[in-house]
Amino acid sequence: MNQLNRVTQVSVIWTLGCVLAACGGGTDDGASAGPPVGATTYSQVTPVAGASDVYGTVAVDDSNNTIAGTYTQRVASVNADGSYVLTQVDPTNTSVVVNGIDYHFDAAVLDFDGKGHETGASFTAADGAVQTCTFTTESGGHALPWWVGQTFALALQESCNPGSTQLFQEAGSVASLESVTVPAGTFMALKLTITQQWTDASGQNVTEQITEWSDPAHWLFTIKRTIAYTRSGNVPAHYVNSQTVELQSRSSS
Repeated sequence: MNQLNRVTQVSVIWTLGCVLAACGGGTDDGASAGPPVGATTYSQVTPVAGASDVYGTVAVDDSNNTIAGTYTQRVASVNADGSYVLTQVDPTNTSVVVNGIDYHFDAAVLDFDGKGHETGASFTAADGAVQTCTFTTESGGHALPWWVGQTFALALQESCNPGSTQLFQEAGSVASLESVTVPAGTFMALKLTITQQWTDASGQNVTEQITEWSDPAHWLFTIKRTIAYTRSGNVPAHYVNSQTVELQSRSSS
């Protein structure tokens, strides 16, 4: 599915990933009990090794500056149990500094289990430094299959080395199946609406209002995502106010 969205104070890492609902698994005390009789359901389909997607990203900061980027996501490998690995890289190696923030994309390797839940990731900076992260569901999740009208809640712990451990809280729903148009074309997609909250190591409290369009015909990968940020506590001098990610092109192999 998608990968964990990561926006840091020092740099912005354009990682499409999974909205955290897609990272969590199992049952969910705050979720819908099950699909109603007759509901259309959508399950994870094993990706195809070698398939790749190109995404464009646009961020708007607190000074209303617009920062654009791009990256390619590729299905690097698929195992017999349905687990798979995605790689993400910006082939242009673009780095833009605005108000002291370095906007760039760190190369990423993302691990998923057979249900499409992200279990770990590693990020390699331009200087070769590597950060590895693991994701552990503390409670809740977004169990498969998905259906329109489904609700979910999740508490997920992200532990990174080097770095810190952060707890993410999320609640949302599968709002509709609708048409969405992006540069890659027009798709029928599942629209998810999500509120995600977390506190970083410096004491900044972040709330993200996320709208996500996921492709049920393409492994529930993201077609489009918009995020609006609200911040409190130890807010940095400059920050991202909003972010949009859109599918630019797609290759089946």
